[in-house]
Amino acid sequence: MFPAKIHRLIYLLGIAILLTGMPLSPAMMSISQFVLLINWIIEGHYKTKISTLKNNKSALLIIGLFSLHLVWLFNTSDYTYGLQDIKAKLPLLILPFVLGSAIQLTVQEFNRFLLLFISAVIVASIACLFKLWGWIGKPVNDIREMSIIISHIRFGLMICMAIFSSIYLSVKENYSALPKIIFGIAVLWLTFFLGMMSAITSLLILGIITLIWVIIFASKSGSTIIFISTTALSILIIVLFFNWTSSMYSKQFTLVEASDVSKLDKITPHGNSYYHSPTSVSIENGMYVYHHICEKEIAETWSKRSAFSWDGKNKNGKTIQGAMYRFLTSKGLRKDRNGIEALTDKEINAIENGITSVELMNRGELYQRIHQTIWEIGSYQLGIPVGGNSLTQRFEFWKAALIISQENLFFGVGTGDVQQAYEDLYDKDDFGLGTKYRKRAHNQYLTFLVTFGILGFLFFVISIVYPLTLKQHPLFYVFMAIILISYLNEDTLESQAGATFFAGFFSFLSLWKQPFQKKPSLSNKPYVTLL
Repeated sequence: MFPAKIHRLIYLLGIAILLTGMPLSPAMMSISQFVLLINWIIEGHYKTKISTLKNNKSALLIIGLFSLHLVWLFNTSDYTYGLQDIKAKLPLLILPFVLGSAIQLTVQEFNRFLLLFISAVIVASIACLFKLWGWIGKPVNDIREMSIIISHIRFGLMICMAIFSSIYLSVKENYSALPKIIFGIAVLWLTFFLGMMSAITSLLILGIITLIWVIIFASKSGSTIIFISTTALSILIIVLFFNWTSSMYSKQFTLVEASDVSKLDKITPHGNSYYHSPTSVSIENGMYVYHHICEKEIAETWSKRSAFSWDGKNKNGKTIQGAMYRFLTSKGLRKDRNGIEALTDKEINAIENGITSVELMNRGELYQRIHQTIWEIGSYQLGIPVGGNSLTQRFEFWKAALIISQENLFFGVGTGDVQQAYEDLYDKDDFGLGTKYRKRAHNQYLTFLVTFGILGFLFFVISIVYPLTLKQHPLFYVFMAIILISYLNEDTLESQAGATFFAGFFSFLSLWKQPFQKKPSLSNKPYVTLL
């Protein structure tokens, strides 16, 4: 309909909106796909496009992954849920279909799109800071709520991609000193921001891929000394990290007091009775949280130290009591009048803010998050219910997923019956989660196994493994590492943002052969470079 230059401009504009919208706007993500698809239809040249798509097996496999959801409607009873799921997965159809049949980008266009994405992620991180500081939106009770537009987990994945994209452009492209300095600043800022956001999953992904990347780079240096020293340093970093977390775990859960309640004091120094839970195994700094409790003295003394009710909620919406008991225990204090009086005003304020241990005083959010994760793991091993614990409740989600998949081994439960399958199982056994925390697998591999059974799961594995065997852009392998690791801890594809991020970058990075053109090919279509 329009001249070739106009269609080319619209096509590039669609990609620009897509990459900008990923971290900044779900609406832009949807608009970009609409623009790309309509432009594809109006432009014509269907025979050439379909021929190009047929030769692009990577794109066809991702389209096949979307088709899997359509086919598995045959095994579904809840079509409403199934169609909603298919709607969320539309990026798996639209983006590989359109980009997989398009003309190749030039090096200049590709690099400028990467710059655009990096810039959008940085802008989004600044917007998150504004929310954290209370300049926009509602006050933040949990640091992870500072991700203003999409979930903090998916935003963290995008930050990882932006970091590695910055490193790639700085190392591989012929930029002058100033742009490279700016790239370095971007890497430092985004890494710092991940720590500020306490994005444990993304930080682990960043660390794992960085170590692997450094080792590969050293192996290609041609120097045995560089390779051995780099590998040794990487191993040392891993050992030191595990030694640090192990010592933290040992300090937290190595008992330093008797567990036999019959041997504990019965009366407080002020003549009131202590309560000792005979069954609770909750531990803080080696001492039982629910020993030496005198609620009468706590109620009387706490009201003199704080405006918050001792059995009410703290500033984060959680119980004052839970944080107070754990904090007092961490200091080796009893839950009585003397214990409350021994707290400083600063410690009272910390409890009001949800701080659960004296070890967390004056510590950053990242340290607190790591401490919380270690506490969750230790508590899980002690058999404490996991509902509401970010990491360990996932262990129960995974157990539930494996049970459902075993009962529906070959064909799964179908596209639309996933949620119902979990609800039916949780009605029989809630796995210590409680009604509020009955959720799905939070593991993309298990979600596909539950949904499609072994047959569909095998196709899913092929769709992500086969492209890795082809010669791709270096960033493609980094991107796939980010995605595949994230699948272990999250249903990455089960939302519009996650599906768009995967399908968008998969198409952007993998659907053009190497090396990129220095100039656009004019053999079939009169396209020109517009970026």
